[in-house]
Amino acid sequence: MVTDNLNIVTEEYLAMVDENGRFRFVSVDSAVQMSGTWTTVSGESGSFEFFYDPTFYARASALNLLAGSWISYDDLLNPTVTFTIAADGSFTGQNTMGCVSMGQFTIIDARFNLYEVQSTISGCAITRDYVGLAFLADFFAPNDALAFAIDDGSQAYFIGFEK
Repeated sequence: MVTDNLNIVTEEYLAMVDENGRFRFVSVDSAVQMSGTWTTVSGESGSFEFFYDPTFYARASALNLLAGSWISYDDLLNPTVTFTIAADGSFTGQNTMGCVSMGQFTIIDARFNLYEVQSTISGCAITRDYVGLAFLADFFAPNDALAFAIDDGSQAYFIGFEK
């Protein structure tokens, strides 16, 4: 539970943490803003602030919106990863290090722009199964950018793609 000292309001949050340090938390009552601080056993600490952005989240999701060819670029605008996503959400991809990825996007709730991602990466040092979340964004045109974060419980990756 999180208590707001100014308005004497208490909100319920659901939080889960596993032995590997992965965590997920969800506000049961709110979709506005969340902020706080964190500390690790090694002495590191910091703060966070998250804002709800209905521009991206409060629009419908559909697997056919993901369909097409997607490219991720490095800082020098060299292509590093290419993906092809089918209309049913299945995908294949490859990066410049030889990693091959196959997987599936699925809709969590069609009213919102958030997808579940399951991926198997093979043929390289990061070979394993991953799960995560993805959303569509607007770079130059509606739905021409795709961002997703995946992890396997010990490694996590955030990747942005352009159509």
